[in-house]
Amino acid sequence: TYDMLENRAFREDLVLDTVFGKLESKIVHQGTNFWVVNHFPWYALGIHQCVCTDIKEGGAGDTQYYPIQYNWVDKMVYIGGEVIGIEYINQTREMDHWAFGPHHLWGEPETGNIIRMWQPFNGLQVYPEGVPQGTVDTSLFNELPPKECKAGYPTSGGAIWRIGCDDDGYPIPDAKKKEMKEKRPKDAIRGKDIGRAEEKVPRGHYKGMDFGEMSDVLNGWLNTSTQTKPCMDWDVKELQQLQALFYLARESQFDDIYVKTEDNRRLRPDTLKDLATNWIGLNEVASEHSDYRMKNIRRDGHCHEAVMWYVHHLSEDLKEVLNEARIPIPLLSPARHDICYGDLDEEGHKVCGAYKEQVTCASCHSNELPPSGSSPNPSTTP
Repeated sequence: TYDMLENRAFREDLVLDTVFGKLESKIVHQGTNFWVVNHFPWYALGIHQCVCTDIKEGGAGDTQYYPIQYNWVDKMVYIGGEVIGIEYINQTREMDHWAFGPHHLWGEPETGNIIRMWQPFNGLQVYPEGVPQGTVDTSLFNELPPKECKAGYPTSGGAIWRIGCDDDGYPIPDAKKKEMKEKRPKDAIRGKDIGRAEEKVPRGHYKGMDFGEMSDVLNGWLNTSTQTKPCMDWDVKELQQLQALFYLARESQFDDIYVKTEDNRRLRPDTLKDLATNWIGLNEVASEHSDYRMKNIRRDGHCHEAVMWYVHHLSEDLKEVLNEARIPIPLLSPARHDICYGDLDEEGHKVCGAYKEQVTCASCHSNELPPSGSSPNPSTTP
């Protein structure tokens, strides 16, 4: 929606299909203010996020840019008629080609209706139905800044996750951002966050003598720092929803450190595949297995993995956001499933193989020994 007569603003509502599900985005540009409001999928807990920013060429410099001018089409120069293949709608059509600098558009000769727009190294847009002249619903701009961008969650309707927004929902000026960054004691790229990521071996007060004691010790730290919920009270799909949120909110610099040092905390290369397909398949295998314990193994593995992602892949600032939103974090299950180190059928190997990968905390946080009766080198899943 483009309204340059009354609100002098541009708005675009998008629904993006991602491996996490449908992500709904509302984008508004008015003056030098630019807002992006995201509504994450239901299994990322359906939370809202607002990003407040401004537009600069190349993302740098002091010059801020406004929405495209109302008379931008008047500046286009006619290049000529062309027969062109149009992406996405897979049609070859005769179109009028217009250009202004690096900006190109192709419209229907009879109506002038714009079907395709392109700018090198920037973007390609195809409008199957075109963008003819039409009326504007000015009520779409009634609330600017968007309520989700304002402080005061939850009473104000503001998002729990706001980036670059002041209390009134406007972008924080660059000078203020710089001042805030210098004062922040817990920045995502320095301080305790990075120190913990670079620390290969946890300190003694984060360890236990065995699997059960390790879980009790770490659960004690979780209980004193955030909202928690016992592992046995979670459904495996709920845990996977939570992990999808953690993956979206992760601080990638932490994983860069883990990958360089081959740290067990690193995310597996096929994490996206796990989120999209493997998790669902293993849920079915566990739920249909003749041994009811497989469902508990599946759940407990995700409790451990979710806690590891929360502790080692989220910044302290993001953890505070989740705590303020009262989003609970699972506690670790103290049960070590010895069945996974015995004789298993093919389906059991699949479930237990995933469990062994998820329960990596014990490799650093406990003085864990093999369960009685197992060989020094228990077999792993093929």
